[in-house]
Parts: sequence; C-alpha cells; structure tokens
Amino acid sequence: KSHRVSLQRRLEPRSDLIAMLLVDVLVVHVTYGHVKGIYQLSNVAGIRNANGPQSDGSFSVSGPCGGSNSFGANGVGEVQDGAKVTARLQYNGGHKSPANRISMAFACDTGGSQDALKVGSGIQLTAADHYCTGVAGADAVDYPVEASRGNEVANGYEVTCQLPTLSLAPGTSRSCTISVKDQREWGACQDMTVSAPGVIFPPSAPPPPVVASTGSYILSETTRIATTPPGVDCCAIVGSLEVLDLQEAIIGSFGVGSAVLEAALDGCRQTSDPSAASDASYIASQGITLLQQTERSWQGSLSIAGQQYELYVADGQIELQNVGQDTPIACDASSNLGLSPDGGGSGGLSVAAVVAIVVASLIGLGLGLLVLARYSRSSTGAGVVLKNSKPPPPPPRLDATSLPPDWVEWPDPKTGVPYYVNVNTKESTWVRPRTSVMSTGV
Repeated sequence: KSHRVSLQRRLEPRSDLIAMLLVDVLVVHVTYGHVKGIYQLSNVAGIRNANGPQSDGSFSVSGPCGGSNSFGANGVGEVQDGAKVTARLQYNGGHKSPANRISMAFACDTGGSQDALKVGSGIQLTAADHYCTGVAGADAVDYPVEASRGNEVANGYEVTCQLPTLSLAPGTSRSCTISVKDQREWGACQDMTVSAPGVIFPPSAPPPPVVASTGSYILSETTRIATTPPGVDCCAIVGSLEVLDLQEAIIGSFGVGSAVLEAALDGCRQTSDPSAASDASYIASQGITLLQQTERSWQGSLSIAGQQYELYVADGQIELQNVGQDTPIACDASSNLGLSPDGGGSGGLSVAAVVAIVVASLIGLGLGLLVLARYSRSSTGAGVVLKNSKPPPPPPRLDATSLPPDWVEWPDPKTGVPYYVNVNTKESTWVRPRTSVMSTGV
C-alpha cells in the first residue's frame, strides 16, 4: 500500500492511565444531515466528523467535511506525493435526485477549513487529469458518480483518484485533505500528510485504548440530528438506550452484544410523506442485537416509527441512523456515555484532576516497588531464619531513563504524548517498556 494510518482519537475521561492522557470534552449539538462518509479499511485516515477513527461519519449537510474544521480529528494518514486514494459516501432516506453526482476534492495547508475544498477553492479532481473512477454499490461506473437513486444503492458511492502532484522538495511534506462530496458540497473528509518520494515515515502510533461502551445513553431534543430535506420536519427520539453487554469475538465467531431502547416520540409526521400532518406519537421499546464490526465498534438493526434504523456503538458513543429509503419520520440521534439529561457533559474529571491522578499513580507505583524491594531484602519466605548465609540479592531495579534494546520513543504528532516502537518487530505501545538493571547484593 502507498499509505498508512496513524489513529489518534479524542477519548472521554476514564480510569485507564493512557486514556486519561488523551482527555477531551465531547459536546453534542443538534445538526442537520443527509450524507455521511463510509469507513472502510482502504481509507487514508478516519473520517473527520465520525464518532471514532473506525466509524462511519455522521450524516450532515454542513459542508465538504460534514461541518468539521478540525484537521486530524480522527487521525492523519501518510501518503507519498501523487498517491491514489479512495473514499465512499452514502445518502440517508429521502434524497433521490437526478442531479446527484459524487466527486472528490483536494486541498493542502488549509488549517482544517472545509471551505477550502469547495468549488472555486480546492482542486476538484477529474477523470481526465487525476484518473478518477467510480463505484455505485459494487458496480463500476463513470466519474463523477451518478447517484440519483440515493441510499437505494447499498453501501453508497465510492470514488478513487490519483492525487495531484505537489512537486515537493526532497524530505518535505504538506498537510492535506480530501473530500468526497456531492454537487451541493455535502461531504466527508479524510486528512493526511503528503510527503516527497523517498521520505521515511515515522512509525505509526498505536490506536488509543478502547473505551468501554456499556451503560446508559440519554436521548433528547439536544441529541437529535435532523435528516429531512429543507422544509420537512422530523421528530426527536426522547428517552434512553442501554448497552447491556458486549462479548468480544473469539476465533471462529463474531462478537455479540445487546442493547435496549426505551423512547417516546411526539409531534411526528403520520407517514413518510413529507406533507403528512405532524400530530402523531410513537413508542420505541425494543431489544437490539449488536454484532461486532471492528475491535472497537458494534452495530445493530431496529425499527422506529415503522422505519429501519441502524445503531452504531463505539468508544462510549452511539448513533441511531435512519437507513430506509423513505423520508425519515424520526430524526437520527447521537449521544455519549454519561451525558446528562439536558445534553451537557457529565461533569467528568478535569484535566488538572486527570494529571493529579496520573502523577499519583506513577508515584504509587514507585513506592510499591520500593516496599517490595525492602520486603524482599528482609524476608526469607516461610518464617525460616537462615544462618551462615548471605541475604538474597535485591530484585532488579527499574531504570527510569533507558529503554530495552530495540525500543525507541516517538512523540504522537497530534497530542504530543510519547509512544514506543520496537524497531525489529514494529510493535507499538503507549506504555513505556521497562528495563531491568541487575544489582549485586552484599
């Protein structure tokens, strides 16, 4: 492959040491969405406006990057100048149009601004100049990709293009972004570092620790995502969703989990007809079977107001997305674990508290090792006193400065947090490998 992905994820505060080093705050906003980026292994990086580095993007009509102006929000890929890249986009229900066309745009050094990818700003890639090709569902099609059938086409619409050559000087690179979007500038982005040929990329940081997703998620007016066309209302899903159990996959099987939705919907349209009266109420009370999709993501199917939805669970966050072909009656929803009923944060640990806990944990580890060493020097085991013998040597002490052979330290480019790579095995970890230095006793 011509690229690799360095996944850097914003995590909710939790007791895990490494996760606490990467704390950020998630704020849920009401948004309006009609297209989303599809996560696939061939992506250069995570989708910028997704809930996680291995998740689909959120439905949006908020611009070429789905409303996100944060470069590298779900990772920064690494590619050589002129590399070939691929991205996939999908509509939600109610967006069939003969005008729908899917294409790709490219821009560099934007500071994250999605406006730099719009027509007239970014480079709009073409079949003639950038060898772009298209796929509708699983069928090869012309580029730009004709998408008049909306989400009637399973798995959406894929575009592959060769990036414009930047003529980079040896040893240099630039920060760039691709957007897969339709003719209305609705799209999803992936971020990357484009380097001159021959540049040796630093080793990729390991993915952040998986955040536990079991627990209760509040659904309210604040967590809704409006997915209907302009001038058509959708009603909010109000209640709670409980992720009960997530059993990891074992060899020869799929990971399986379960969830329960208890919600009420008021002021809803009576049918999917956009002109239907908005005076209907619905109850959504059902169990959901979840199947593991990746190491950190789960997915299940359900019905709300008689329409098909998918539940996505990953890293302590959920999304309910309408995947039917008709205009949605109920809005989509997005929530995170521990969200308060008013939609605000749960008042988790402050950054200062996190730092204090991390320092205390490290100090505690050192004190524990000192106590263990002292106990080992003074105790002989089963209460037996040995005469005419030297005391046993002390246990190996931990060298706080050096790394074991073949290990090197690299700073994570997004967070600055160091990670460690074995130059022989290519193993990477957030936890500093420890070197044991033998001491001789007297």
